[in-house]
Amino acid sequence: MSDLLGTHDAAKYLGISHHTLLHWRHIGVGPDHVELSPVNLKYRVADLEAWLEARRVRNSLNDETAQRAVAREKEKIRAAAKSTGKAGAAIQR
Repeated sequence: MSDLLGTHDAAKYLGISHHTLLHWRHIGVGPDHVELSPVNLKYRVADLEAWLEARRVRNSLNDETAQRAVAREKEKIRAAAKSTGKAGAAIQR
């Protein structure tokens, strides 16, 4: 049972206040919990990890497609700067 955390410890694990975790539970947006009794609620570490993973946002700049799009935009800016004679204003990278 050592993988069960109370509200305060679960909130600390998530890096939020226990008030926030209580509110999220009340409105139904927080991580899953185990109700041992009406006044004894616990959070499984595995459920906290799954909840966090579901909220992970992928950095689009790590995506190869996004990197190519950024390179194309930079090339357009360079071309526009050359055509207007403002080569110094072009992106250097």
